[in-house]
Amino acid sequence: PLDGGAEYTAETSGAQITPNISASAYPFERTLKGVAGMAAWVHSYLTYDKSVFGQNMPSDWVLANRRGVCVEYSNLLAAMLRSKGIAARYANGYAYSSEDSGLIGHAWLEVLAGGKWVAFDPTWLEGGLLDATHVKTSVSRDGIEKETLRYLGSGSVDWNKNSDTVELLEYSISNDTSISIEVPQSSPLTGGGYVKATVSYQGCRMTQLKVLSCTDNRKKDLLSIHDGAINLWLCGSANAFWAFTSSLSGGYTYECPVVVYDQSGASAEKSISISGNANGTLPTISGPDSAGVNRPFTIQANDGSLLFSTELGEGASPWTLT
Repeated sequence: PLDGGAEYTAETSGAQITPNISASAYPFERTLKGVAGMAAWVHSYLTYDKSVFGQNMPSDWVLANRRGVCVEYSNLLAAMLRSKGIAARYANGYAYSSEDSGLIGHAWLEVLAGGKWVAFDPTWLEGGLLDATHVKTSVSRDGIEKETLRYLGSGSVDWNKNSDTVELLEYSISNDTSISIEVPQSSPLTGGGYVKATVSYQGCRMTQLKVLSCTDNRKKDLLSIHDGAINLWLCGSANAFWAFTSSLSGGYTYECPVVVYDQSGASAEKSISISGNANGTLPTISGPDSAGVNRPFTIQANDGSLLFSTELGEGASPWTLT
């Protein structure tokens, strides 16, 4: 369960709650899965723009201008979370940046769930589990770190901050995420099909799965894959599906390796046997133009093949939905 509380659900100078921000947060449920969905939405909605560095632009500006750095990403997500009564605080510290080839100052968020603070980083699309380069130095309600100096006596004070120095003492590498791939149709495929990936992890975390097709000698994808990246909130295991079509020449059968991987380094590969579609026809489906609430309806594939949905799973045609 997600917790509330006046201290971490109120507006701040950075996290301004406006009607447009509330509307952006409205479709997402008030669960950790919903928080992951909002973090993924912010990540895809904004463009990382270093020219905004140090300006700490408020959430209403970020929503309108769609750009910023980690503080702006966190301000927008914080405002969306707080608009739904979800307690959210800022975490400040350092994290590794591939663009800067080193640790840099960084900010992300933590939400209160069941009395525990769970981290979400909308800038780098992580949640539940953050990579080990995130070094937290403070938490705050508004994301602003203040340094105050008080002194007694006469004279002047020369107070300069030293440059940051971080030393890696030791490390180990482990990955508890596993991925498997299935192609749930007869082989060889003709014209197209779909790939099913199952990702497993002992715990709960955000993950982004990506799929890569084999290529020809000109490095052109042989399979046209719809939406190659899928974001998941994973607790134990979850499935992801990708539809693909092929414009291969008829009369030939090809072995096409397909790779699925995530940002943790886990990956899997499977070779798909696919033949060219000589007549160039694509699968079609038919069903009612509209459906009533709580009234089942049926979708029929023209060739009796399997049907699938990224949200609803898979099944044989005809597919009856309730």
